[in-house]
Amino acid sequence: MRVSILLVRAFAASVERVGVARSRFLAEAGIEPTLLDDMHARISLDEYRRVVRTAYQMTADPAFGLHMGERLQPTSFDVLGPLVENSATLRDALLTAVRYAGFISEGPRLVLHESADTATIQVYLPEEDTPESRLVSEFSMVALLRTLRIYVGDGVMPLRVFFTHPKPRHHAVYTRFFGGAERFSQTLTGMEVERAWLDLPPPVRAGELHSYLLRRAECLLAKAERDAPASARVSRWIASQTELVRPTLEQVARDLGTSTRSLRRRLHEERTRFSALLDGARAVHAKRMLEDPRRGIQDTAYALGFRTPSAFSRAFKRWTGMGPKAYRKAHLSEPS
Repeated sequence: MRVSILLVRAFAASVERVGVARSRFLAEAGIEPTLLDDMHARISLDEYRRVVRTAYQMTADPAFGLHMGERLQPTSFDVLGPLVENSATLRDALLTAVRYAGFISEGPRLVLHESADTATIQVYLPEEDTPESRLVSEFSMVALLRTLRIYVGDGVMPLRVFFTHPKPRHHAVYTRFFGGAERFSQTLTGMEVERAWLDLPPPVRAGELHSYLLRRAECLLAKAERDAPASARVSRWIASQTELVRPTLEQVARDLGTSTRSLRRRLHEERTRFSALLDGARAVHAKRMLEDPRRGIQDTAYALGFRTPSAFSRAFKRWTGMGPKAYRKAHLSEPS
């Protein structure tokens, strides 16, 4: 995984706002200051982890991810913020974030799930509980909350906000942001909102500006995807699909603008397989569906493209080590 230098700029701006000199922060994090001038530059995962650790250490703020999301300006990530805020509806804004988050990072991915009355914006993160993962989950939820309020109104609160990590000691800070909607030790990171809100427009929208921002975002995304690992591109494609039936490698290759042979070769070079990437995404979708008391196991099986519930049960047990009935029983309880 590689991360855009734009994210490092955001860290530098955030620590600077609490009195930490930018030059000192960059020196401690091991980032060459001139690198920040190249907006196309990327850093490795190890370098990014060092940036996160340095931010925590120098600010002594355990809720740094929440406060970073609060402090940043819309232009912190080039055109992505203004583009999200200038979309036709909240749904378009979220789908814009889904599509263009790739030029910020090859790692976390957004996906929008819609049901009859609610919608969930999910952030796919590595399953391990690390400072980097916590920071991204905190930052992402605050950024989503800010977007929600642009379209729905100041002071509005999501129905629920999910975090995979346990309730931290500073959980009162979460309550200040999310008003008690926060839930910890969940199986996903995300935010649940009223589905009707997705059709709401922003208070003001400039169509010509949106067109310009869109063209620039496409250029940035194309540049990032040319340099991205094949596995990251495939994972983002899977996460962006609203239909969960099993796609073929040929279909993905076509949509990514490459040949099936070339995509298979690149995945092999990266020591992964298309089936493994797809199963990982389907396992996450399956867990989320099984945690919804309104959805049955049979419905979940068919939504994921399985021909029979028994085939789904076998696959789910292979993915998670337990059957869907046992998983459902363990997780259909009051959230933490």
